[in-house]
Amino acid sequence: MHLILDQYGVQVEVSNEMFKISLEKETRLISAKKLSSINIMKPVNITSPVLLLAATNQVPLLVYDAFGKVQAMVWSAHYQNIANVRMGLMRMASGTLGIEWMKKIISMKIENQQANIRYFRNRKIAHTKICTDCIGVLQKCIEQIHGIRTFSKLRAAEAWASKNYWKTFGEIFAGEFAFKGREKKGTTNFFNSSLNYAYGVLYAMVESSLLMVGLDPYTGIMHANQYGRPALAYDHIEPFRPWIDRMIAELWTSGTIGENDFEWLQDKTTIKFDARRKILTTLFSYLAERADLNGKRIKRQDHIHFLSSLLVQTIREGRVR
Repeated sequence: MHLILDQYGVQVEVSNEMFKISLEKETRLISAKKLSSINIMKPVNITSPVLLLAATNQVPLLVYDAFGKVQAMVWSAHYQNIANVRMGLMRMASGTLGIEWMKKIISMKIENQQANIRYFRNRKIAHTKICTDCIGVLQKCIEQIHGIRTFSKLRAAEAWASKNYWKTFGEIFAGEFAFKGREKKGTTNFFNSSLNYAYGVLYAMVESSLLMVGLDPYTGIMHANQYGRPALAYDHIEPFRPWIDRMIAELWTSGTIGENDFEWLQDKTTIKFDARRKILTTLFSYLAERADLNGKRIKRQDHIHFLSSLLVQTIREGRVR
């Protein structure tokens, strides 16, 4: 369960080892064991015991700005075997084990892109051929990755797959919403803006997962280390980006969000509050759904944690499973 605090004047405190949320005359008690995160969207009153209870139960607390970006996070100070794991990560990042790990990560991403195109092909009959062609190109990229031995060639394979994926994506939804290609920071395209917002929320979840297993989110493997940028989170979000792509596309095609949900603020496109809430609510529900992983159906949010734990196992064993 993800707690979203999106109203002014909310009071959060601890009562009987539970979170007590109060607004005017309404009060609610929530067990820390039932929470996966606490998300503060508006100014609230919060006591220090709340931070301690969240940290003790490894419930990350995230604070968002007016643009819906995570600007602050509170975590537990107690992680598993931090020194050994983090030194192992640094060694891994500069060796062949790092390349093998990222080959696995990028292959997972392309497989999930394929799954999206198959999903849309079954619902957009008029686009059957372009979807089938794209699936074929993505499969060739996956096969090419098996023989790759350098990050530069891996990046090239990923870029080629993404180029074809987004080209097909745009053709599938031509006429339903404006989208001519993927644009990142500073985009003036509303669809891209909604993608970027949802990616930003997912980044925080990935970063939280990495911290919980003792990894340093700022030590990247394929993404270069830069001050203030969680490079490892950028690496590890890749397999899960297609989840966001499909979710946002369906929000647009269903009319749940649209152009009227955006406005200009400081020369940027920003998502209005109600639309941000819809995206967050949908994302958290989507992550709570069960999906196949290694023959088991587990919550999607646990797929993220599984990958973080698997990286720690890979560091310790010195091989990619």
